[in-house]
Formats: sequence, structure tokens, C-alpha cells
Amino acid sequence: MPPPVVPHGMILKVMNERNMKGGMGSDTNPLTFMDQDYNLLQDYCLKTRQKFVDEFFPPDVRSIGEGLLTPEVMARVEWIRPTVLFFCLNLQFWRFGKWYDVVVDDKLPTINRQLIFVKSKTFYEFWPALLEKAYAK
Repeated sequence: MPPPVVPHGMILKVMNERNMKGGMGSDTNPLTFMDQDYNLLQDYCLKTRQKFVDEFFPPDVRSIGEGLLTPEVMARVEWIRPTVLFFCLNLQFWRFGKWYDVVVDDKLPTINRQLIFVKSKTFYEFWPALLEKAYAK
């Protein structure tokens, strides 16, 4: 049986910094990205019966990227919600030695009701596009 792995170098530095901050940035206590707390946003949306629209990654050209699509194509983009189930969605990403909760709305860019970027073979499978959106944010 091999000896246990002892953290050293950069791994030890990250672990020590995280411990000094009360575990913030761990997988069980991720940092909030752009100070958007998923639980607070979800509660607000449920109480007010409003769907979440992400002000930091809005459903418009700013989220697609200037110049990525021609103005003619951009004019045809329609932002749709794939389901009536989501208010907001959060995914966790590892970034620079820490875990972050990233919150996004479920509005996805489409043309003729077809996703513009990442899409699944199955028409009703939206997790790849939602993952792409969270990562892009």
C-alpha cells in the first residue's frame, strides 16, 4: 500500500488560506460569484412569483459578445426559457483554488427556437447550454 499523500507546495498554501477564512471557497462552502446568493434569489423569486433575470449577464448582446454575431443575425435572436420550472440556477466552478457558486437565469439565445451555441442531440436537453452560460459568465 502506498504511503498517504501529504499536501505540500501550492496545494498546502491554498488549504491553509482557506482554513484561515473559515473554509470559504471549499466545495461545501463556496464563494458567491458577483455577490449573487442563490438561496436568497430563489426565495425572492418564489415569494414574488417572478422569474429570475440575471442583471449581471443579461439576455442581450452583452452576454453573447459584441461583434460575435452580425447585426442582422443578432436582430433575429430570441431569448427563451426552456421550461417553466426554473427561476434561477446555480452551478459550482473551481477557479483559482476556490469553489464559486455561479447563478444564472434560464433564458437561452435562440434563432427560430433553435439554440445558437452549445446544443444537445436531444431537443429537450438544456443542461449543456445552461452550463455554457454559467461558464461564460
